[in-house]
Amino acid sequence: MAMTDGPQVEEGNTSPAGSAGTPAAQSSVEKQDSPSVASSGRQEEPADGADRPQVAKVGASPRADDHDNPEDDTTERSVYDNPTLLYLLRHVRSRYRIDDLTNIGPSAFGENATVIGNINLGDGERRKDLFFDPVLDIAARCRTFVPPPYFANLQGRLRRNRIVGLAGPPRSGRMTAACVALSEHRSVDHVRRVSPPNEDVVPYLRRNPEALEKGHCYVIKTTREQMREFFRILEPTFESRDCSAILIRDLASQEEELHRAEFFHEPPAASLEIFRRHLELHLEGRCVADCGACDGGCHGTYISELLTEDVRRSIDLFRSPGECALYAERVARELPRGPAITSVLPSEARRRRERARRILVLAAENDQTYQNRPLQHRRALRIAYAVFAGHTMTSVSEGAGLLLGKLDRLFTEPVIGRPALLNDLPGLLGPDLSADWHERATEDTSSQVPTRVARLDAKLVTAILDVAWNDFDNTRPALIEWVDELASHPAPGFSACAAVAAAIFATHDFDHVYSQLIQRWAHDRRMRVRRTAAAAMVSAANLDGAGELERGTNRPVRTDVTARVEELARSASPLERDTAALVWGMGFVSRHPSQVVRALTVVAANTTYRHSQNVSGAVDSLFGAIGDSWTIGMLAWWLDSDIPALRTQAGQAFLNWLDRLGPAALHDELRALLDGSTHVDHVAALWRTVLLNHRFSLPAWRHFADWLRSGLGEPNLRDPIRLLVRRLAADPAIRSRLDHLLSRATPAAASAA
Repeated sequence: MAMTDGPQVEEGNTSPAGSAGTPAAQSSVEKQDSPSVASSGRQEEPADGADRPQVAKVGASPRADDHDNPEDDTTERSVYDNPTLLYLLRHVRSRYRIDDLTNIGPSAFGENATVIGNINLGDGERRKDLFFDPVLDIAARCRTFVPPPYFANLQGRLRRNRIVGLAGPPRSGRMTAACVALSEHRSVDHVRRVSPPNEDVVPYLRRNPEALEKGHCYVIKTTREQMREFFRILEPTFESRDCSAILIRDLASQEEELHRAEFFHEPPAASLEIFRRHLELHLEGRCVADCGACDGGCHGTYISELLTEDVRRSIDLFRSPGECALYAERVARELPRGPAITSVLPSEARRRRERARRILVLAAENDQTYQNRPLQHRRALRIAYAVFAGHTMTSVSEGAGLLLGKLDRLFTEPVIGRPALLNDLPGLLGPDLSADWHERATEDTSSQVPTRVARLDAKLVTAILDVAWNDFDNTRPALIEWVDELASHPAPGFSACAAVAAAIFATHDFDHVYSQLIQRWAHDRRMRVRRTAAAAMVSAANLDGAGELERGTNRPVRTDVTARVEELARSASPLERDTAALVWGMGFVSRHPSQVVRALTVVAANTTYRHSQNVSGAVDSLFGAIGDSWTIGMLAWWLDSDIPALRTQAGQAFLNWLDRLGPAALHDELRALLDGSTHVDHVAALWRTVLLNHRFSLPAWRHFADWLRSGLGEPNLRDPIRLLVRRLAADPAIRSRLDHLLSRATPAAASAA
């Protein structure tokens, strides 16, 4: 066979093994012609798409489908389309730096080891020197700056000292305050910012004092450890160079230790003014109303129209000047008008949830404690603090202990417990929840009033429990068991706290919470537990239909509550029917009052004397919810029933309604008699029932005398009162008692009657 007909050898391959005339080469050619070997030996294309020289495969001729294989293209792209994998593939590995090798330090590798120096695992680049850069936006900072209360003292300290400290929380406007103070102390053009922040500046400035320009000011971000070295070592250096500096460091609370030359930065409570100044800065010289020939002065009118009362309330919720600047820039970019501004500014509900996340979502600690107990302890205490808002810290601590016990059960471990006399409560609660902790003990010096009470806004409680329920994994089983134990706890107030937690959790997962908690509570023999179930259902319905502008109501929850209450009302269990009556007694009414009337009638017809008070409470609640005329008609309908329990419940409910009427409400109810003779007939039937019943007669006659005195005092009510008295006087038993009552009345009242 001619050599030219054989396979071609790759150019530059001079290895003897690559000769085509040998049997080994023929064997290798046959193997590479097979599909499996050829596919595995294909040269991959570069990932970046660059053109590279194609290497001919030994024993194979190029084919058109080698360059258009969709499977190969997909395999190649799938590696680099994954951003996480792309990051891992391109991650810069640390390597040894020869410049960092020294002969300083003892050997850590044994007595017989030879160590040439310390190895520094850096990122491959030598550390750069510090930079002293001008603050480019200092003019804008000066225009939008609103001085905080301490600003005058800060300026006075700068005139006496070369170095002044400014501590405060991050993103609170510390940099702007420092830049403005230094610009007013020297000049705007002489203010410099030292970068990168938190570097070891002290040794560098000691070695290079000439890096400080004479007569300039510097803003340096540092740490607490470097603060004392600055004041102790660099004060003479700044004095010799005629320079000033403000040191900025992070500090969460003013209660922490401050240096004598250090101020705590607290942002001014002027969010509206800061927002206005930033918005004016962004809109200056712009036409915002399509005026045509406009010099840009129309932005003042736009800002005045924009800042309505609702917008002002939203702006007052901004937490920092930086947030004011951020939203002012967004408004200037989008130029919203009318209701569109609500989509630009953050809502109050979203702010509360962000604050709740700051309270609960803590940074994990790198400690060796079992299951990271300190972090779990703080979260459990803060959740208990929210649930037990309004209760003493003793209840909060006990509730946190119960929650930790339920969390321990998730690990199938015995209760771990928590340390005592180790952590202070303000530190465990954090700055958001313990902001006024030290002032509470002096608010009330009475020994009868507890001074340590969990104080938290109800809306923030809702947000914290929302985060606890939705933002943590595998926490719901423990929370369900914890709330269940709170409902059965004998301590006062624990069951009410269980209702609060169950209601908030039910707004997110109603079916789950109802099946796990509320349904069992509704069937409990203890009145306290059934009342907890009723309170949870009513609270969930009210949270669902709160109607706040910033809260999207989830109407299906309220609909589910209505359906569940009607199921309880028609249940064969008297305990569940009593729970339904408790729900209505707490003020819950569905959209259709006729459904409530029918369901309540079923409950009242099957109730016992022991639970009759709850039915009366439900009827009393209906008087204010669906109207007195409607409720009076329902009670009159009950009187016409053949069921004795319904007639008894009608009289009891009517008397309870009379007991709660004050003078103003009594006058309104008397005016309802003007609606017509039908309403008068219904009221007369109810009066007849309570006046003749030996259980109600004594208080009923007292209330009836008040009706007569109030009604006969107004000329327009005399005719309905006379008609009511005639209806009652038709009964001989009432006529004799009515004669005795009128004989003891004043002559004017008796003659009118």
